[in-house]
Amino acid sequence: MAILIANIGTSDLTVNVDDYYFPIGFNRNEPNIDDSDLTPDEDVAWRNRREFVEQILCQELNVKPFTFRNLTHKLRDAYQQQPEAWHSRIRPGRIWGTLVEAQEKFKVRTVYIFITNQPPGPGHDLDSVYLFDILNQWFQAELGDTIQLIPVPIPATVSPIDQDGLLYEYYQFFSQLNPQEELLISIKGGTPQMQTALRVQAMSSEIGKQLFIEPHLSIKNVLAGKYSDCHFISYWQYRRTKTYQTVKLLLDKRWDFNGTVEILKAWKGVLKFLKPYISDQKLVEEDHLIAKVIQNLDIAIHCFNLDSKTVNQSIQSSQLQLSSQLVKQVSSYNRLLNLYTQCRIYWKLNQVANFLTGMSSFYEETLYQVNQRLNPEAYFVGDLQKWHLDTEVMRREMGEKLWEWFKELDDGHCAKLHPNNLRRQPRFQLMNRYLKRNFIQVLVKCRNLPEEDLFWQEMLTLLKRLDYWAIQRNHLIHSSDGVSKQRMWELWRSRSPKDTDACQPNHIQSVMSQILENGFGIVEDEWRQQFVGDQAKYYIYSEVKDWTIEQLLGQG
Repeated sequence: MAILIANIGTSDLTVNVDDYYFPIGFNRNEPNIDDSDLTPDEDVAWRNRREFVEQILCQELNVKPFTFRNLTHKLRDAYQQQPEAWHSRIRPGRIWGTLVEAQEKFKVRTVYIFITNQPPGPGHDLDSVYLFDILNQWFQAELGDTIQLIPVPIPATVSPIDQDGLLYEYYQFFSQLNPQEELLISIKGGTPQMQTALRVQAMSSEIGKQLFIEPHLSIKNVLAGKYSDCHFISYWQYRRTKTYQTVKLLLDKRWDFNGTVEILKAWKGVLKFLKPYISDQKLVEEDHLIAKVIQNLDIAIHCFNLDSKTVNQSIQSSQLQLSSQLVKQVSSYNRLLNLYTQCRIYWKLNQVANFLTGMSSFYEETLYQVNQRLNPEAYFVGDLQKWHLDTEVMRREMGEKLWEWFKELDDGHCAKLHPNNLRRQPRFQLMNRYLKRNFIQVLVKCRNLPEEDLFWQEMLTLLKRLDYWAIQRNHLIHSSDGVSKQRMWELWRSRSPKDTDACQPNHIQSVMSQILENGFGIVEDEWRQQFVGDQAKYYIYSEVKDWTIEQLLGQG
């Protein structure tokens, strides 16, 4: 159920004088007022409305001197003392039509109304404090408990023309509302500064589902004591731009695809809320655009989660409308390049714990990719990614000399290589990167291909430069000192002599890049040229980010 929030002012009260209802303080001539349907008598009455109020109504109520505040004060007292005499003579002005529309379309039961009650001085004569009492009594008599008017006083210390002060007060009000509320907003009453404050803070609030109600000023209806027709204004194009600028900031600065999806889903909900009340085909087009953009963002999210299965299922769906470049990239998805790209993003965002975890995964994936290219299937049982080594096959095919070298490289660290354990279990899983790396080294020696041996020696040198950081990862993440780039530098400067191969923290990405550029070709040349290096694009994530921003903001 929606709530109505309104300013009130001099156009929100009319009183019957000599058969016509006159606004008691509305003296300005607004642009585009249509008075073409007035009769000659109505035209004369409207042009002389101030005289009717000051000379007849003020005399009847003994108002001296005439000000809006004095007149509403006297009228409130008279209305409270003689409601039967005054009720039929009183009509709410513009706010009447606003409230009727709010109840009919949104079943509004709660109305918050900003009121002023200033000390003597500028603005005091136009205060709406007594106007609220009159309106509240009138609506209670007409609508009973179906409506509740709640006053929201502007502090006496804040002038109704103090723009900054008013912006703060309206901000305080909106910050207390439930973000899931549906809001109807009427800004017509009050000072121009109050109108600005209400509009600005409403649109700046967390509440997405909001509509502004604009009453049409019909002089004929005012004089006849009838409420005005209204129409809705959404300012949706402004709010659209504001939303998409937030999206751009999240993607450009934070690579936050999840946060972007949440923002766009909320905006999609706003568009759904607006559709019944705003006749604009562009709302439908915008809804379709958001659905398409979310589909592309979801691909990036799946890739961040290394969920290649869901990615493949997504691109095979005929209902999706994906970027053509994105389809091309994910169709030949490279897990190693994805891990490398994530590390670049994490480092840029100072997410060091994620960076180190990603680097360790990159290390493991590199070993798997190199192993795959050496045709090792005969030595393993089942899925190569499980690294289940059959030592009997290895000894038979490679020979005892290489087998002994394999054990020598391990240097007694793996208990499963102990003869007694091997007799009981000749097949076991290579669980750590050292065993995997040692196996590759022996396999390269066995294959005896000079170029392959050269590639591996280059690769091995690079991997050893990352060993120190792979070891330190758990220590850094779980230590009481926490993890940061500064902490990494402290560790690097205090490393032991046996860790002299360790690269500097700010060189880790460079080492990873060199690994991807190694002659083993673990990344396709096309992707390596586009996505490897300090200045390279960020693989799938750049495509999704740039395409999303272009779709949302490129259309102006």
